[in-house]
Amino acid sequence: MKFILWKDYQLRVSRRRITRLLHKQGLYTRGARRKYRRQMQQTPHVHKNLINQAFNITEKNNVWYGDITYCVLQDFSTQ
Repeated sequence: MKFILWKDYQLRVSRRRITRLLHKQGLYTRGARRKYRRQMQQTPHVHKNLINQAFNITEKNNVWYGDITYCVLQDFSTQ
């Protein structure tokens, strides 16, 4: 609607004003479609716990750990 008003009549009208005027006339716009991410069908591969919660470390830089559960992988077949 905004594009048509600009193209045909050279009118700059905000989206909110268009919505307000349509509501006054009893008309409603279709809402924007929301894109949802698909949920994984399978549970992700869980790696073995190699440390077994034994955090008795005697040397520096002997054991490193981290949490990368927030990382999104593009291809799940390469895990």
